[in-house]
Amino acid sequence: LTNTHTELMFSHATYIADMDVNYIAFAQQMGGFGVVGVNVKVLSVGDIIRTTEEAPDGTGDTFRPTFSSFGLSYARQLTDRATFGGTVRLISEAVLQTSATGVSFDFGFQYETGVRGIRVGAAMQNFGPGTSFSGSEFDRNLLLPEDDPQSANRTLSASSSSAELPALFSGSFSYPVMQGVNELTLHGTYQSNSFNVDEFRVGAEFGWRKDFALRLGYKLTSSDSELFGLTYGFGVSLPMGDAKLQLDYAGQPVSEFFDDVQHLGLTFRF
Repeated sequence: LTNTHTELMFSHATYIADMDVNYIAFAQQMGGFGVVGVNVKVLSVGDIIRTTEEAPDGTGDTFRPTFSSFGLSYARQLTDRATFGGTVRLISEAVLQTSATGVSFDFGFQYETGVRGIRVGAAMQNFGPGTSFSGSEFDRNLLLPEDDPQSANRTLSASSSSAELPALFSGSFSYPVMQGVNELTLHGTYQSNSFNVDEFRVGAEFGWRKDFALRLGYKLTSSDSELFGLTYGFGVSLPMGDAKLQLDYAGQPVSEFFDDVQHLGLTFRF
């Protein structure tokens, strides 16, 4: 839940292999009804050289896959300690003339225990029906063995198998070790991924006067091929009259082959 009336957020990440991730979100406090928000995320892969069986070194053409999602969210404070929220998301993927569209659902809650400021939470993400790819790339112009050899070819359409979403379950806690002008909060998250090994994430945030924050995190996993581990970053809050502008930066070193992943976010609070 947002503590302000209106929030608008932009973020950009330079991901591995020259990919970019752009994100924009808007949240509006609706009084006793709760908070309503919308968000859009777009993954830009960039230009890829098109190859075929006849031209394995490239045809001279390029194509640009697109992956995007649009989400509609709702959150409400149920009691003075418990909050609940959910998101329904439309997911779209397209490569050349092949595309797929699906729907996913997220929901979670957060509870303030009343013990030393500790908060706990849980979330279920990416629940929804499987999706299938379709498009003219699945069409084939063939002459079937049982057809008259003098007849024209038929256009047949193949179908793809259903692709499931990687369902996630997360459980988390936060513990404010220090409060006041200087603040120190510890965070921990356990994540179960239906397509991958389980992960444990730990982090700490040091804040000064609610205007400046330093952050450090680490991901623990049993995978031998994990690209990410350490995460570092900072945040700065700048007053703008009756509004506030928050600048956030985070970096993720990559274990090998790629440059560090860089995240930059801007949040306007009114």
